[in-house]
Amino acid sequence: GITIYDVEYTWNQNHEDLAAATNVKLLLNTGDENAPVFDNYHGTAVLGELVGTNNGLGVKGISYGAAIGLAPQRTKKLGMNRGNAILLAVDNAKPGDVILLEMQTDVCGQGQYGPA
Repeated sequence: GITIYDVEYTWNQNHEDLAAATNVKLLLNTGDENAPVFDNYHGTAVLGELVGTNNGLGVKGISYGAAIGLAPQRTKKLGMNRGNAILLAVDNAKPGDVILLEMQTDVCGQGQYGPA
């Protein structure tokens, strides 16, 4: 009965192992749209780890019964804005839901990655 909100870049919502993500509307500000980084499906693997369909094929997610919310942290109007994506997820969530901050960030300007 919970929803996991994935704050990331982009997802392949039509992946055969991700029935929970099919037709999920992205959480975006009015008039804005997702802006992919690197490739068009950067967040797909983590969705599989979480909600991969329990159908005996491919992967089975650790929380395969949960619903999914998708909050892009990079959009065409705002650029990279993790805070906005988090606020959109919080506004949409209910008590007990989970917000996953999937991405890492630069550490001290050294070109190394660490927790967001």
